[in-house]
Amino acid sequence: MLPKILVVDDWEPNLMLVEKYLIGIDADVSTCLKSVEAKKMVQKDEYALFILDVQMPYLDGFELADIIRKTELNALTPIIFLTGVYSDSASVFKGYLAGAVDYLTKPIKREVLLGKVKIFIQLYQQRYELQQKQLLLEEYIEKLKETEKSRIKLIIEGEDREKMRIASELHDGIGQYLSAAVMNFNAIKEDVDLLNLKIGDNFENGLNFLNQAITESRSITAHLIPRVVHDFGLIASLDILIRKLNESSKTRFKFIHKHIHKRLDKNVELHLYRIGQECINNIIKHAEAKTATLQIILSDKEIHLTCEDDGKGFKIDTKLQDTSSYGMQSLYHRTTLLDGAISVESEIDKGTMISIDIPLTKLKDHEKN
Repeated sequence: MLPKILVVDDWEPNLMLVEKYLIGIDADVSTCLKSVEAKKMVQKDEYALFILDVQMPYLDGFELADIIRKTELNALTPIIFLTGVYSDSASVFKGYLAGAVDYLTKPIKREVLLGKVKIFIQLYQQRYELQQKQLLLEEYIEKLKETEKSRIKLIIEGEDREKMRIASELHDGIGQYLSAAVMNFNAIKEDVDLLNLKIGDNFENGLNFLNQAITESRSITAHLIPRVVHDFGLIASLDILIRKLNESSKTRFKFIHKHIHKRLDKNVELHLYRIGQECINNIIKHAEAKTATLQIILSDKEIHLTCEDDGKGFKIDTKLQDTSSYGMQSLYHRTTLLDGAISVESEIDKGTMISIDIPLTKLKDHEKN
């Protein structure tokens, strides 16, 4: 694409002379006799250079330059003023204040004008090439992001499939065997009661262990496949999770949610539940916290999730660079899949705060996909 030059002068011989001087230059040269017409042109098209006469009716060169500087397309476009009258230092200074990069007095020397124009055209072409390279780079980065998202999606889908397989085996395999064992033990319980007290106690202990194993396997299955999210939604599921944890955990959890009055896409809800679940698991396993707060707030533009505790904290660089930290990897993977941003703040003996922002526009795209 050829760079454009606009020459504005109310005297046609001057226009013809400048146009003649610029023959052979690598640019598309346009001329305009009326500054009011030029005003429309500068607001419509992008130019590489303006060459303006100072003294013109209706709009003089200074006024036209001021209009140019206020346009979106040409705010930074260089301006050369031409004048046969206003060559005093005050006028020259006024020209530079109006945004001029040069101020030439008539009669104009062809070599001087041509030399200056060539420099500005080269600068424009270099800037244009840089912009094109930047666009290509941005496009390449976007493709890398999409590739990374696809890779993460495959990882998460693989993990979820494996969790479903394990949960199915626990329910249909081990769970069934444990239930059958309990039924058999209960069938002979009355006979065992006829034996001595020690044997009866051992039998009762064994039966209790079996019942605990069944309860634990059901809990693991529910953790691996949180059907509660599908049935009751994100907020109700996290509320149930927090209530159950407060019955047994040493850490006192608090759950806050605002402005979420309707269900989100089921896959989005599952990812957000997993994120909240992983934050809570990290606190239980590592933080040694007395209190912790999980908060989800919906705004016009994003979902904001924070998880904060008063635990022992950690060194940020060490923890985030630990590739074996499955919990942190899972948080980053699921956040990336939802086109979100995650930040982690932590200080030794002062606790940790994880903040995640998920843009609603991306969530809508995710729902469509």
